[in-house]
Amino acid sequence: IHRDAVYIRQLQNDSRTQLKNWLEQHIPRNSRIAQDWSSTLRKDPVIGKEWQITSFDFAGRLGSIENARKLGFDYLVVCDLSYGRFFEPENASTSPEARVGTQKAQEEHPQLPKVYTFSEVRGFYEQVFNRLTPIWEYTPSIQMNAFSDPAIRVYALNKSLPREASSRNHP
Repeated sequence: IHRDAVYIRQLQNDSRTQLKNWLEQHIPRNSRIAQDWSSTLRKDPVIGKEWQITSFDFAGRLGSIENARKLGFDYLVVCDLSYGRFFEPENASTSPEARVGTQKAQEEHPQLPKVYTFSEVRGFYEQVFNRLTPIWEYTPSIQMNAFSDPAIRVYALNKSLPREASSRNHP
């Protein structure tokens, strides 16, 4: 029963709802935010109007932190439902040159390369995880292996927030 109670609590307090609430309190309006599509900020009617959200099938399509900055993004939101596949052991044998992405993604972001590879996308996420410190992150207490309550991290690309705005491992 305990595990079921944890699942119910996690479903009632999904990480994307927590992200939205945190963002409203700590990120300046009109900030430009690049996100993995699975973070779903853009679908929120308030967030979608108050902040400039750009969704990518994988934020790794940005290529590098420097490129994300050159494109004018202030913040980056990554979600394990997107980046996780690049680090799963069963994908370790994926050819580094395997193509990743969709035609729709290219149409939405013509300033980015048409073709990008598994190793390039993974390399972007590795660069982010190794060089930047999250200003907010959430890791669920139990992995549900479902679309609900994913792990999410937010990074400042061009600005730093006051110390009290930074928050890790929200309950």
